[in-house]
Amino acid sequence: MPIDLKFTEKYNSKQQKAIDELLTNKQKTRILLRGGSRSGKTRLVRDFVITRAILYPGSKHIVLRKTESDVRSTTWLETYLPVLKELEKQGACKIYKYPAMVEFINGSIIKTGGLAPSEVDKVLGIEYATIHIDEASEIAYKSVLPLYTRLNDTTRHMKTGLPVVPKIVFTENPPTTNHWSYYIFMLKKEPDGQELRNPDRYGQILINPVDNSDNLSENYLDDLKSLPERSRKRFLDGEFGQMSGLVYDNFDPEKHIIDDEEILEGKRYDLKKAKLYRVIDFGFVHPFVCLWIAHFPDDNIVIYREFYAKGKTVRENSIDIKRLSGDEKYEYTLSDHDSEDRATLAENGIETKPADKEVIAGIDKTYDLYNVNKIKVLRSLNNFINEKYSYQWKENSSKDREVVKLNDDGQDCERYFVNDLHRPKFYFPIIRPPQ
Repeated sequence: MPIDLKFTEKYNSKQQKAIDELLTNKQKTRILLRGGSRSGKTRLVRDFVITRAILYPGSKHIVLRKTESDVRSTTWLETYLPVLKELEKQGACKIYKYPAMVEFINGSIIKTGGLAPSEVDKVLGIEYATIHIDEASEIAYKSVLPLYTRLNDTTRHMKTGLPVVPKIVFTENPPTTNHWSYYIFMLKKEPDGQELRNPDRYGQILINPVDNSDNLSENYLDDLKSLPERSRKRFLDGEFGQMSGLVYDNFDPEKHIIDDEEILEGKRYDLKKAKLYRVIDFGFVHPFVCLWIAHFPDDNIVIYREFYAKGKTVRENSIDIKRLSGDEKYEYTLSDHDSEDRATLAENGIETKPADKEVIAGIDKTYDLYNVNKIKVLRSLNNFINEKYSYQWKENSSKDREVVKLNDDGQDCERYFVNDLHRPKFYFPIIRPPQ
């Protein structure tokens, strides 16, 4: 089935290879397009989904991300809608804003959805010809498995009469080698190590920004090339990050990342049952970070909110922190030691307690907590989670162990909190707001 949307850009050689060997291959029904940032993966799958909707009257297709809000504000808005609006001008379809979907004059539909627990039931109620999961690195494997049961469509090609081959297509910037997508598509194994059943169904291809250079500015590729090594491997080279050298090589998204709904009232990690804290790491050129952390009676720790900002004053950041905090009550707020920045927070209503900044001992304590599965991170904390995949030990250091001071601001906050759990209660005075 050739893809022929004439108002899209020309396909590069890697995209054409993906079309010929995976997307139009009847045997390949579970496909991963992995690669760096802006490599054209999502655009290619968009064209594939839209073409199938046109050629198979009455067929159903869905575009998914972690949450419905995520897919509407990114994949749908930035990638699908520009093409669909052109088709709407031609009278080929009608676009709906709520819910975000499109209906073609031949009866086919493309809809959007999220895989959060509160949203997934709407996804599972329909059977599809194509399921596109964007940013698969953010999705838990337990959320993927039920989707295979939804691949069942009997519509036929408008010209040949042949039935559609249902497919699920994943796109992602590859995370680390402990992610389920690495096991499934690279090792051809289940995440628990068992061999895949029907491994011939699975196929993957690497598509990188360099392959898509005709559609990118020269500065964009230069910016990717200037990233730190681990970030460069992920966002430029499209490679799965190796666990060796990572500070938290025991961080397992299947164990340590939880869905946002699990912190709601009556759920497993109901915040009303925990003591709440905020932890701040100052920054201006590097990010200013605030993490919100819940500590439960059974010693489980949940990092449930993040705030990252560059180029903003402490006063400006304090406004955002107070807005995000709402009416929550905190035991206290830990922060970096800078007296002037702490005083500015105090002037703006945020009292702080200086953190114990011990690095190696704090990392070891935090590492041990991940080993015994005592720290959980909400799936929506993209900045913090991405840091986990790039926070690393310095090679050839003259010291016993030394971390690379890049992509570490949220990791510093986490360590401050863990250190605080293991230090005397009376340490430094709290700076309080003026009365």
